[in-house]
Amino acid sequence: METREEHRAYDKRYSVGDRSEGREMDDRRGGRDFDYRAARPIGTESEGNEVNDPKGGIQAILERWSAEEVVPRLFRKDFTIWAEKDLPELSKRLGWIDLPETMDQTMDEVLRITEEVRGAGLETVVLLGMGGSSLAPDLFAKVFGNRGGFPRLTVLDTTHPEAILRVTESLNFESTLFIVSSKSGGTLETRTLMEFFWHRVKEIQKEPGRNFIAITDPGSSLEQTARERGFRSCVEAPADVGGRFSALTPFGLLPAALLGIDLRALQVSARRMKSACEGSTGEKNPAALLAAAVGKELQDGFAVLPLETDSLYAPFADWLEQLLAESTGKSGRGILPVLREKTARPGAFEEAKDGFVVKIHAAQKEKGEEAEETIGDLRNKGYVIALRDPIELGGEFFRWEVATALLGELLSINPFDQPDVQLAKDFAKKVLEGKGRGEEIEEVPEEEVDRFLKEAVTAETQYIALQAFIDPSEENAVWLKKERERIERKTGRFVTVGFGPRFLHSTGQLHKGGPACGVFVQIVDEIQEDCPIPGKEMTFGRLIRGQADGDYLALRQRGRKVIRMKHGMEDFFDPL
Repeated sequence: METREEHRAYDKRYSVGDRSEGREMDDRRGGRDFDYRAARPIGTESEGNEVNDPKGGIQAILERWSAEEVVPRLFRKDFTIWAEKDLPELSKRLGWIDLPETMDQTMDEVLRITEEVRGAGLETVVLLGMGGSSLAPDLFAKVFGNRGGFPRLTVLDTTHPEAILRVTESLNFESTLFIVSSKSGGTLETRTLMEFFWHRVKEIQKEPGRNFIAITDPGSSLEQTARERGFRSCVEAPADVGGRFSALTPFGLLPAALLGIDLRALQVSARRMKSACEGSTGEKNPAALLAAAVGKELQDGFAVLPLETDSLYAPFADWLEQLLAESTGKSGRGILPVLREKTARPGAFEEAKDGFVVKIHAAQKEKGEEAEETIGDLRNKGYVIALRDPIELGGEFFRWEVATALLGELLSINPFDQPDVQLAKDFAKKVLEGKGRGEEIEEVPEEEVDRFLKEAVTAETQYIALQAFIDPSEENAVWLKKERERIERKTGRFVTVGFGPRFLHSTGQLHKGGPACGVFVQIVDEIQEDCPIPGKEMTFGRLIRGQADGDYLALRQRGRKVIRMKHGMEDFFDPL
């Protein structure tokens, strides 16, 4: 439990508006006219949610959870909340519940490594990882930045060769540390990136292992590689915590420490949230109220969850997208988060203004804004999370993890597995081995995409996904945002955007395991400059195209509506 001294120190240091030394915040992130809007309007609450969801509205859900002691059972790690019999990824994936108390067991090692890295003059850190291994570090880097005297952090979670070469050209390899982050130790993208940079460092360093650290589960193949190659460190992560629940394990804590983030304060925030979630019931429980409010929006086991953030907390939505979509998107059910910053132009999100929205932003001191919510508040303004300081993300990780676990109960699914992720991997492997694709996948011109969407989007369509297996550059991100807004205005549907292969470790599970209510536009590009993968007769350009082929084929196998276009066909629709 949090001590009184910790509580006072936390409140003193992280009061509203505090920007003490080492806490600088960088808010730079801060002719055809058709309209076929839904018979079931986006964002509007269904009349009589009890009909679509037999477990009822917010109060009914909370009352049932209370009667069945669901929350206390969760904290006792009672797997029967989700299944009658134990499953391979169920009881062995509940270690995240203890992390607010146990994360300090690895904190000393993490802080020691941090001081060692700083003392060695390593000024840049490049994290190689995917999904749960990369999203929390990316969030920390974008929200906090790096304190003076601490390394800069770059997260590389793509196999696109032009992005890899761009990072490569920016590095001084002698002063760069590479963190190879993979729970299983065998993640394809992470291993190929590791080999690429290992060979680059090996060319100039007598002991290249001093420029590498691994984070992985005990006994993994990556741990063996780290020992054999003499990595500076190999940090063991808890095996009983799944990747998307691992922000408060070394997967998140080591990158956070290297940025200079106060881990003790992060832990205090997590402990406070755990105490609030474990020690209260009904609408006084912040995670249960959130889960019930989101659960009320379910129609036939599916809901799009609009997230409104300010620019500072927009990166939190990427982490949350994986947590919710990959945890719930299975057995024909799921919850799909859709991010919009407050500055977003009108589109489908604006159509949802009368429906349920989760708002995450910095607290307004002058308004005395608090994050406490009641059922009455939800009727008026949605669920509002007002953070006094970014360090409170420690508590938000835990709040949303508990809420996700409760939503798994509501959906009658196991929120800790990802049974459909492997499908795209299997297809990609066959393609890369020359066994799987058969005839060439057609890349259509602009007018075909236009025609496809006109025919594919029906009253049952809940969202459109732009799956971009292209260079995740700032320029392309701006282009995709523009296209997303245009399509939303034309179709009245939410549009999600994901860079591949990154989204395969996030929304990819929901795309194939959730309900067939999405329409998919896959975008590929012409590789201008490729680079080989050491030890393989393959380039990164070939790898990312194989991953795109694999996901396309997996979607087709699941009966999804999907089309492929090549980047450069700038407008899917005529200008408005």
